[in-house]
Amino acid sequence: MFDFSSPLKLADIATIAVTFLSPFFAVQASEWLRSRARDYESREQVFHTLMSTRKARMAPMHVGALNRIDLVFPAKRFPKVSDAWNFYLAHLMMDQGTTDAEIKAWLKVSDDRFFPLLRAMAAAQKVSFTDTSMQHNGYYPMGYVFSEGQQQEVRAAALEVLRGDRAIAIKAAPSPKQG
Repeated sequence: MFDFSSPLKLADIATIAVTFLSPFFAVQASEWLRSRARDYESREQVFHTLMSTRKARMAPMHVGALNRIDLVFPAKRFPKVSDAWNFYLAHLMMDQGTTDAEIKAWLKVSDDRFFPLLRAMAAAQKVSFTDTSMQHNGYYPMGYVFSEGQQQEVRAAALEVLRGDRAIAIKAAPSPKQG
């Protein structure tokens, strides 16, 4: 039987404590690892979306990923990403201009700020990309460019009609011959 009259030794108390607390610490460690994995996956998703849409920056997925940067790359843990994002965001909020030269200049600065953001995100995720592959290895079909151009023309013409700046041209068709 047990001798309850002898005092417990420190080693005995430690053994009992470890026995009861180890499942708690195992669950906590497991939750911590799961949380870190979710955080990493969220950062990966944003980075992958920005990389896959880098040639289509007006795409809703691209804009959504940009707006998630602050959430998944917090400034305290990722200051380089945060600085690059804020620098790029400040440019995005600027007027693009109206002339072709102004728009081209704005787009050039946009590239000059966007790719350093991608580089900072790649470094934070420990992903290796060359500047050349990051900037030039994306594909955006000319059909998309053509289609988007047509959509812009149609929207612009519709707005002119709705504002009363343009009339809708109507042509009379010859009547079919009766015979």
